[in-house]
Amino acid sequence: MIKTSPVLAALAALLTAACSVTHQSRPATGGFMALSVADIEITADWYERHFDMQTIVSAERPPPDGEVRLLRAGNLIVELQQRQDAIDRHAAEAGFRAAHRTTGIFKSGLIVADIDAVFAALQSSGADIVHPIVRTPDALGLRTFAVRDPEGNMIQIFGD
Repeated sequence: MIKTSPVLAALAALLTAACSVTHQSRPATGGFMALSVADIEITADWYERHFDMQTIVSAERPPPDGEVRLLRAGNLIVELQQRQDAIDRHAAEAGFRAAHRTTGIFKSGLIVADIDAVFAALQSSGADIVHPIVRTPDALGLRTFAVRDPEGNMIQIFGD
């Protein structure tokens, strides 16, 4: 028989009690992403055209901060920031474009009401489609495709 200290036994009892407490579910009801961009006009226009987002804040800040815009569609907020001292990600990575092989966020996602209409609009506009619509191979039960925005950020789109 393994002998445990009274302190460890008390800690184990506290952890067991803490884990058994039922917490009220607090599901997310929206999303936010912030992007550093080289051309805020082109990028804002792209998100506005393809995802019916509207600019709700546009502010010029003193150098080197540059311009900031907040775009919104429902409960999704996208912050765009064009800084004068920003370094192009691709140049900084010396040509290393396999973002999914580095740590950190490598893509963002959006859920849309009509995935077919969004895909058709992006495709007809000449957007960089990473992969066409496919069914997710998991319990999500959704369809998805991926596209790159004008800055090269991968955006995965989900819908029914």
